[in-house]
Amino acid sequence: MIVSTIDNATVLVPNMEHKNFTESNEVIPASTTLVGTFKLISGSRRGKPFDYRIFTTDSGKIIYANKVSPQPKEIKSLDEATKVSANKKLPTNLILYAGIGAALGYYLSSRQSKELTAKTIIYLVGGALVGYYVGKTIPKKLTISKTN
Repeated sequence: MIVSTIDNATVLVPNMEHKNFTESNEVIPASTTLVGTFKLISGSRRGKPFDYRIFTTDSGKIIYANKVSPQPKEIKSLDEATKVSANKKLPTNLILYAGIGAALGYYLSSRQSKELTAKTIIYLVGGALVGYYVGKTIPKKLTISKTN
């Protein structure tokens, strides 16, 4: 697995007598790319059982697992990443716009008459259609574009 160090990582040396690890003088600097595997080692810490999460490099160096982060399998260039995100539409929900339009139509019709009549239904359906139309046209105008 390919990883990179988050922070300066001190190389660990196994201490078989105490079943733990001690730090050496060797330090791997931050942002260093390493290849190896993650391991879970059972040992003892202050005389009690403890599980160490470590990363072992291919060259045999041992460091704590919290000092590294996995890298993505494919690293894309910055231009490729911006091409993917360019011209994405803002998320909208057409049903939400239609519901808002229908509610507004019902509100306007109920101000004229408190009874459910054909006029109320016309306002309700008309408001829903206007809301749906607004939901279809607004997102086309609001797009994310790449600026230089």
